[in-house]
Amino acid sequence: MNDTQRTIEQALSLRAPQKESLDILVQILNKIVLSKEMSADEALRLIREVCPSVKDFEHAFPCICFAIATGVGKTRLMGAMIAYLHAEKGIKNFMVLAPNLTIYNKLKTDFTPNTEKYVFPGLKALVDVPQIITGDDYHQVGGLFDNPNDNRVRINIFNISKIDSDKDARGMPRVRRMAEYLGQSYFDYLSGLKDLVLIMDEAHRYRANAGMAAINELHPVLGIELTATAKSVGAKGKPFRNIAYEYNLAHAICDGYVKKPAVVGRLDFNRDLYGSSNSEALENLKIKDGIKVHESIKAELQVYADNKKAKLVKPFMMIVAQNIDHAESIEAKIKSDDFEGGRYKDKVIVVNSKQNGELKDEVLQRLLAIENADEPTEIVIHVNMLGEGWDVNNLYTIVPLRTADSKILVEQTIGRGLRLPFGKRTGIDGIDRLHVIAHDKFSDIINAAQAEQFEFQQEYIDNTDSGLTGKKAEDNTSKLDEEVKKGHIVVTRPAPDKQGTLPVFDNDVNKRIGNIVREAINETSRYALTAENLLTPDNQNKIVEIATEKIKEIRLENSELSLEPLVDIKETAKRYTESFIKLNISVPRIKILYEQEGDFTFDDFDIDTADFAGYQPLRPTVIIGELMDKSKQDEMKAAFVDCHSDITHYLLVPLIEDPAISYQKNADLLYKLIHQVIDYITSYSGSELNTRKILYFHGEKLAQKICTQIKAHLREAPMTKRVKIDSGYAAVTSASYKISTTEGQEPVNIRAFVRDKEKIRNLVFTGFNKCLFAKQKFDSNTEKELAEILERTPAVQKWFKINNDRAGEIFDIKYSDDDRQMHRYLPDFIVETVDAKYMIETKAANQMSDKVVQAKKEAAVDWCKIATGFEREHHGKPWHYLLIPDTTIVADRGFDKLVSDFKED
Repeated sequence: MNDTQRTIEQALSLRAPQKESLDILVQILNKIVLSKEMSADEALRLIREVCPSVKDFEHAFPCICFAIATGVGKTRLMGAMIAYLHAEKGIKNFMVLAPNLTIYNKLKTDFTPNTEKYVFPGLKALVDVPQIITGDDYHQVGGLFDNPNDNRVRINIFNISKIDSDKDARGMPRVRRMAEYLGQSYFDYLSGLKDLVLIMDEAHRYRANAGMAAINELHPVLGIELTATAKSVGAKGKPFRNIAYEYNLAHAICDGYVKKPAVVGRLDFNRDLYGSSNSEALENLKIKDGIKVHESIKAELQVYADNKKAKLVKPFMMIVAQNIDHAESIEAKIKSDDFEGGRYKDKVIVVNSKQNGELKDEVLQRLLAIENADEPTEIVIHVNMLGEGWDVNNLYTIVPLRTADSKILVEQTIGRGLRLPFGKRTGIDGIDRLHVIAHDKFSDIINAAQAEQFEFQQEYIDNTDSGLTGKKAEDNTSKLDEEVKKGHIVVTRPAPDKQGTLPVFDNDVNKRIGNIVREAINETSRYALTAENLLTPDNQNKIVEIATEKIKEIRLENSELSLEPLVDIKETAKRYTESFIKLNISVPRIKILYEQEGDFTFDDFDIDTADFAGYQPLRPTVIIGELMDKSKQDEMKAAFVDCHSDITHYLLVPLIEDPAISYQKNADLLYKLIHQVIDYITSYSGSELNTRKILYFHGEKLAQKICTQIKAHLREAPMTKRVKIDSGYAAVTSASYKISTTEGQEPVNIRAFVRDKEKIRNLVFTGFNKCLFAKQKFDSNTEKELAEILERTPAVQKWFKINNDRAGEIFDIKYSDDDRQMHRYLPDFIVETVDAKYMIETKAANQMSDKVVQAKKEAAVDWCKIATGFEREHHGKPWHYLLIPDTTIVADRGFDKLVSDFKED
C-alpha cells in the first residue's frame, strides 16, 4: 500500500469493502497504461492477472465493475477512486453518469464542497476544490477552459438522458450541438480527451442499446461501473462479465453495514379468515400492526438518543398501494379520526404520478426533508414513484399491499430502506432492522429466504446422490447413552461442592460399571410406578443390589473389573437415576383391547355445550422474524382486529369446508347449532366482542367440535374395550429409535435449511437441546419443522420421535379397521412440557379424515385418558393426543396454538 492509498483510506474512513475495492483498482492501475493507444485485448489480459473474474469488458473500452451492496458507500468509493487516479496517475478529466434525475441531483450535491456527504473531505492536498460541470451548465462554462495551466480535477456530472435522448427540434442530442467556446460539440470535446475516466453509477441501467452506444462513443481510457445489481435489467437479466470485485447484500448484512431485513406477521395467523372476499380486513390488520411496529421503533430511537446523546432519528413507515385510487383511499382512512384517534392525519403523504402543481412540490419537499427529525411526515403512501436514488436512512417499516409473490414482494420493498441512520448498528434489534409487514406471506418469505431465493442468501444443505453409497443401520444413541460414552455420568469421587453437576468417570473400567448401573435402573423401572419413584430408598437399594450382583458375575471373567477402586455404587446409582429421570419421559404400561359390534345411522340434535366451555381469547401477538437468522424471532403485544362482520361466519365457513357436511341439506341444522354455540360462549365471555375474539382465535377448533358432534349422531354401534395396566412404566432407550445412515454422510444441524425436501428422510439431524436422542431422522419436512417448533418452545422440556417397531415396548396401542382387524399404532412424537405430556401425529391435510387415521386417533385418545387417570393417581402429568395437519406446521406457528387447535380430549 502506497502513501496515497493510505491517506485516502484514513481521510475518508473507508469501510473494509471500500478499501478492498480501492486496493483492486490500485493493483489494476499498476498493471495497465491509461492510454487510448493500449488495446482492449492487452488490457483485458493484464487485468485478468489481478482479477480472473473479469471475462470481458462488455464495452468498446477497458471497463471494470465493482458490485457493492446498497448502503455500503458507493459514492464515497467513487470519491476515493477519483482522488487516487488524480494523485497517482495524473488523471484530470472525469465523467460521472447518473441513470435518473434523482441520482443526478444527489451526485451534484455530494460533489459540492461543504455539504453533508461531500466525497473529498480531508483530501484537499490530493484533490483541490474540483471543477464541477453538470448537464445543466456545460454550455455555460467556457471560462473554465481559458487557463490551460489549471490542473484541478474536472468532474462532469451528467444524467444519461443528456447524452442519448435530450434532443433539439432537429432530433440531435443537445450535448452534440456545436459549442462556440470549444469549436466543437461538448460531446466531441469529451470523447477527444486523452485522459477521460468514465464512472457509471447504478451501471445496470446503461446496458440498453441506446445508452450503451452513446457511452462507447465517449472513448474513455477507463470505465468504472458501480452497482448493487451487477446484471442487465429485465426478467432474465444476465450477470455482468466484467466484475472485478463483488460485495453483495448478504455480506453487508452479515458485516453490519446495513439494517437486517425482517418480516413481520401474527403469531398463529389464520390465512383462511382472510380470503379474497375479506381482503380489506387483512389490509386493515397489516396497517394497524405496521403502526404498532413503527411506534415501538420510534420509542426505542428516542431512548437511544437520550441515553447515547445521539441525534434524534424520526422513523417513518411506507405503505405500497396497488394503484392511485387505492393509495388515496388509504390516505383518507389514515386521516380520519377513527384511525388511531386521528393523530396521523397531518403526518401522512401520498406520492403518485397524478400529482402536479403546488401539491406535487409540497410532497417532494416533504420527501426531501423526511430525514429531518422536525419534519412531521411519518407515513408515506406510494404506488410506484420511489425508485433508485431516493436514499433515506430512517425508513423502518414497510407495508406492501400490492399482490406479489414472496420473492418479488421482499426484493421490491427493502431496497430503499436498508441504510443505517447512525452509520453502524447499535446492537438494539428494533432500530437495526427493516421491517416488512407480511402476515399472509410470513411463512413463505421465511422459507424463500432459506431457499436462497433472495440476494441476501443463506447457506443451505443440498445433498446430491454423488458419493452417497451403501446404507448401514445402527441403533440411535440417547443422550443418556452419550453421557455414559463420554464419561459424564458415574460418580467415582463425588466432591461436596459439585453435587449439582452430572457425575463423571475416571477410566474405562468405571465407564463399564456405569453401563451396569444403567442396566440395573432399566430393570428396576419395570416395577416402579413412575420414573421419580426410582429415587425411593427401596428402589435405590434394589438398583445397587442388581448392579453389585452383575459386577460380581463379570468380575469372575475379568480380573480388571473390581469394586475396590474408588467407586461409590450407591452414590453412582443415585446420580445416574437423577440423570435417567431428567433424560427420559415416563410412559405408563397400558393395554387397551377394543371390540365393536353393529352399524350406524343419522339424527337431528341440540349442541352439547360442555365441549365449548372455558375458551378464552389468545393474546394478539406480532412476531418479527429475521430473514438471515431463522432462530431470531421477537414478539410484541398487538391489538385485536376483527375480520368478519357476520359473527356466524367464524364457524360456518370452516364447517361447510368439510366434505362430509352438505350446506344445502343441513343449513337449518348448521345455523341452529352455530347460534347455540355462540349464545353459550357469550353467556360466559360477557360480551359479543369477547365472543368474537374467542371465535377469531378458536373458530376452526370449535367448528371441528360441532362437526364431531354432528358425526357422532350417525348412531355408531358401541365399542367395548378392556383395559390393562401393568406394573412399572416404559423407559425410553436406544431401542426405541433406530436410524439408518449413509456411509460417510455427515449429520445435519436441525436448524439448517434443506433445499430438496425429498432428501430429508435420508438425512440424519443433530444439534438438539431438548430431544432425548443426539440424532434424529424425519420422514418429511413437516416433521422437521415440528421438531424446530418443539426446540424453541420454552414450555417444552423434552421430546423424542419414534420410527421403529421396537418402540412397541413403550406403547401398546391398538385400533381396529373396517374389517375389525386389530393393528398396532405408534405415534410420531412424544413430548413432555412443564405441565403435560403429548402424543403427536402429523398427517397430510387431505388425510385427516381418513378412516384409518381417525381410528388411530380414537385409540390414542382412549389411551391418553387412561394414562391421565394413572398419572393423576401418582402425581404425574396429564396426557393429550394431537393430530396435526401438515399445512398448519409453519414458521409462524407456536406450540401453544397447536395444542389449542388440535388437542383431542
